[in-house]
Amino acid sequence: MFRVLHHFTIIWLLFQIITYCEGTIHSALFSSVSKYINESTFPVIVQLETQSDAIFVKCPATKYKHKNVKDIFYADDTLLTSRLTITCGTAYIKSSDANSTPYDWIFKFNWLSEPKPLEIAKREKVSNTLPSSNKCGDDPSNVVKFTRDKQGNLKRVSINNGELKEEDEIPHANKLYYYFVVPEENSILEYVPPCAIIRAVNEKPEIKINGQEHPVSPNNNKIYVVKRESMTEVFNIKLHLMSPDASDFYKGEKILMKEMRYTESGIEVIPNTDEMIIDSFTLHQFKILKFTYNYPALENDKVIEKIYYFGAMKDDYNFPNQDILYLANETSIQPNCTINGITYGYFDSLTYENNTIKLNEFNNNEKDNFQRSGDYIILKNIKTNIIFLNCRYITPTGSVTFTQTFIKGKKVFMGKNEKGEEEYKLIPISDRSEYEKILAEQDQKIAAMKKSFFEKLKDNIGAGGAYGIIIGIILIILVIITIAAIFCYIKLLRPIIIKKKIIKTYPNTFELWDQISKEDLEIYSENGIKKEYISDGVQNFEYKKIEEGGEEIFTDTISLFNKNLVNCFKDINEEITAYCINNISPERKYIISDGPAKEKINYFWELLYRENIKVVVAFINQPDNDISIDDKNFYYWPKKKEKYGNVTVQFIKNLSVDEASHLSITKFEMTVNVGKPKELTLFHVNNWNEHEIPKSDFYLTKLYDVISPYTGGSKILIHSPHQPDNRVYIFMYFSCIFEVMKKDINSTNPMIIIKNIRENFYGGSISAIEYTYIIKALISYFMEQNMLIDLINHGEIFTEQYNNYKYKFDIYESYEDSSLKNFIKFVGLIDYGKLRYFYERFIKTQIINEKVLNKKCSRFYAVLKTEKKNKIRYPEIPCFDRNSINIGGEDSTNVEEFIHANEMIYKYGEEKERKIIMCQAPLKETIDDTYDIIFKYQVEVIAILINENELKKQNKCYPYFSLNLKDNSSKNYSLTNKGGQLDKNKCYYEYDCILTQLSTNKTKSFKLLHYINWPDKNVPSDKKSFNGFYKRLIELNKNYYLMIQCSSGVGRTGTLALIIYMIDMIKLKKSFDPIKCLDYVRQRRYKAVQTSNQFFFALSFLYEHFKNRIVAVNAEVYDKFMKLLQTLLEEEKITIN
Repeated sequence: MFRVLHHFTIIWLLFQIITYCEGTIHSALFSSVSKYINESTFPVIVQLETQSDAIFVKCPATKYKHKNVKDIFYADDTLLTSRLTITCGTAYIKSSDANSTPYDWIFKFNWLSEPKPLEIAKREKVSNTLPSSNKCGDDPSNVVKFTRDKQGNLKRVSINNGELKEEDEIPHANKLYYYFVVPEENSILEYVPPCAIIRAVNEKPEIKINGQEHPVSPNNNKIYVVKRESMTEVFNIKLHLMSPDASDFYKGEKILMKEMRYTESGIEVIPNTDEMIIDSFTLHQFKILKFTYNYPALENDKVIEKIYYFGAMKDDYNFPNQDILYLANETSIQPNCTINGITYGYFDSLTYENNTIKLNEFNNNEKDNFQRSGDYIILKNIKTNIIFLNCRYITPTGSVTFTQTFIKGKKVFMGKNEKGEEEYKLIPISDRSEYEKILAEQDQKIAAMKKSFFEKLKDNIGAGGAYGIIIGIILIILVIITIAAIFCYIKLLRPIIIKKKIIKTYPNTFELWDQISKEDLEIYSENGIKKEYISDGVQNFEYKKIEEGGEEIFTDTISLFNKNLVNCFKDINEEITAYCINNISPERKYIISDGPAKEKINYFWELLYRENIKVVVAFINQPDNDISIDDKNFYYWPKKKEKYGNVTVQFIKNLSVDEASHLSITKFEMTVNVGKPKELTLFHVNNWNEHEIPKSDFYLTKLYDVISPYTGGSKILIHSPHQPDNRVYIFMYFSCIFEVMKKDINSTNPMIIIKNIRENFYGGSISAIEYTYIIKALISYFMEQNMLIDLINHGEIFTEQYNNYKYKFDIYESYEDSSLKNFIKFVGLIDYGKLRYFYERFIKTQIINEKVLNKKCSRFYAVLKTEKKNKIRYPEIPCFDRNSINIGGEDSTNVEEFIHANEMIYKYGEEKERKIIMCQAPLKETIDDTYDIIFKYQVEVIAILINENELKKQNKCYPYFSLNLKDNSSKNYSLTNKGGQLDKNKCYYEYDCILTQLSTNKTKSFKLLHYINWPDKNVPSDKKSFNGFYKRLIELNKNYYLMIQCSSGVGRTGTLALIIYMIDMIKLKKSFDPIKCLDYVRQRRYKAVQTSNQFFFALSFLYEHFKNRIVAVNAEVYDKFMKLLQTLLEEEKITIN
């Protein structure tokens, strides 16, 4: 064991504190220290070749014995150190004369070359967690990590729940993290360099002034404009990083600031104006400044730069007049304009006596009475004592004009100073006669000013007129006072009265707002996924196991809610599942329904008519990359008059609404042979994808605003293409919460309302971010509807917290690998609530009622009534007629040709087609049928998912491929197993087989992979080895059929088929949804993937298969998913290894 101490320079020390045995000598642990210590032994010189500036150094501990068991060592806990020298303590070495001689145990380190830690460090993107290093071994618990504090001292990094929390540990640009492997207790190493050094880098920052975005110049789009309120002003500058996890990553970094000159042809650097700044700078005049920062990136350092013009508030700005005294006979100061007088603009023109002269009008350096001399344009032949001259310059935003008054002066002798030197004062030249004239005018003005206003008025218009005007003024003042009083009432008193009324009317919304403000929004959002808000019926349900197809299945929970099914459920042959949300909204009744499949449209319209539905909200939006291939662009409503079963639907008109382009509104009239016509309004929401959060809460509030007036107090039915999804839940939860809290002032907790809704149907789980979106929309809508006022000024913080929280999900949108982008986006959505959502939808996917099932599996049920029923291992597992495999010909109705198998064929790339047969493992009675499939369907690979115990003892598969079987022949075929091998992980056998048709002697070669580690009534515990099995299977399956067999042909077989299909769709860049994938597989093989355990194994397998890509985006996501999955399945009384 080692104890870690630190000191103030660059070296870290390890004290050995192993338990020493009595009589043990330890000098071998310090090979550089002579066994026989004398005066010349210390200091020990250690030559270092490492380029790291930090190392571990080993020192003896208190029980250390150098060469004699009576030696004593006193460790010095103060660790006297200099930059290159360490004093570990004092060793008392026993000598022959029975005395002990003390020696200071000193190491002196010499670096043979200058350490270059920044150069050798590996650049890694670091936000709030540290990456692992493959250079530090496989055991992360054996690795310690260090970094430097603000004083440059090394300190050990303490990871808090996987995150860097302490101020000195939080990543910063170019911050170094040193990784050390702790040496073994008896290691002979005396120092250890780091196994890895990590150099923190991050995304490209953005330069911001005062934390704001600024517009670009209309004259030059490379220049950003900051308008100043005063000439002297302090500006804050920040290297801004979007990520909320590392917003201060570049704080305190030095930024290079340079002055720029604005010319007619562009901008150029002014030499010798470089200045390094940190965080802020002060300006005393208008300027153009260029800011440059070299930021570290993954490959090498990159440069960002930004140019700002710090100018006036007005685009065309006039400086205050400046008086300038000059001497007529002195050439240094004459009335002039300077061409290069400012750096932030170039000279345009001058104006004198209302005459403007442009710079380009000077020919031979002269124009009118002006002459250009070098950098100046000077007025010649001056005839007056005062000259008014305007100099105009073009700036990035407009212009600035300097107004100058040049006053001719003269020197007046003032006497001599103490040194006897003559002193002069420059005063303006004044004309005497003009001066007297001005003085007389001033006397008249002063006399006039001494008269009162009323006397002046009488002098001008007479006494009557003066009194009339005074009375008029008084009346005007009274009117103004009255208007001011009314204005004060409207602006000041009335809002206070309204505010008090709102607080009194809706105290519950204020209580909710207060609850939200007391904790961080991300923490508050966890309320949305708490188990206590799941339906009481589901929570209190006693699960019972039944055996079905060799698997343990939990009893159905969906039937708990049958009492809430729509009244006409039986009348429509139970084809459409729809639940009434009873006793929730005080304004209307909500119904949530499955969307109609093509073959069920008639039943759906009959439901709408029978239940008197007035409004339908259909969330149907299928982008080009939607995985639901079969339902592409399927809309069930007509464009004209159509008849659906007993219901005739007449298109009436399309409606439109401002600010809701994502919404199409259509009116219909429904009629039957007997009964009154019924009007229906259908709202089609067409640009909200499943699993997505709209960009703005305005989207949801506007949707509710538009739909609500059409509903009144009638019924509103909400659905999505298949089962109700997150869009249905979000809209319904928002609507009900708003309507309940509007009427019931005692209702303050939205989750209680959501729980009450969930008591009416099975499911309804949402993720934490989806709940947060509902809350964000509610708060906005409460304020819009005058049901809430932000008295506590929490609105800005609330919005910032929401944006930061949502950014954590939006970041997955920026994943660069297009082949996995949609899957990585899906990974970013997962939390406990979303997993429950998938669990609930798994339970309900492709549930078929008995009547329909009898039709869809007619041949299966016909076989059960004949002597051929011994071909079926499990009578409780039906087999679809559609996509069924036929052993004799092509007639899917022929009972003689039945085998319990279905095929699934789909495109998964250019010119690529996957063909999968999902099949019950053969009985002895069906072995010839199995061989027939292999031969006629040209099967090239067979996957068998039955462990060896099941094969030998439980009769779950006739062992037709076994090497121990004496006779592998059947009536029509003979099978030869040429042998095989066990894979390196010992999880599957790979056999080479040849099938011979006896009547023709034709042969068919194929591979057979037997996976032996699938436990009975459970799932494989080792996903890594199963991943190897999957990869080999896909490698072998090129163009022809892949057959998958297990005892029932649905549980394990369906699970593997689902895995293959999901990965194919991911690589096809389809929008990823595991439930839609499951739906696709179950449409082709009834009950494929029997248990939720198997479904979540398939989902967790994807995480294993794409683990490296997932961890590269977020190192915590993989482990987080596995923990959430374990929690969910344990809560549902299911275990997963």
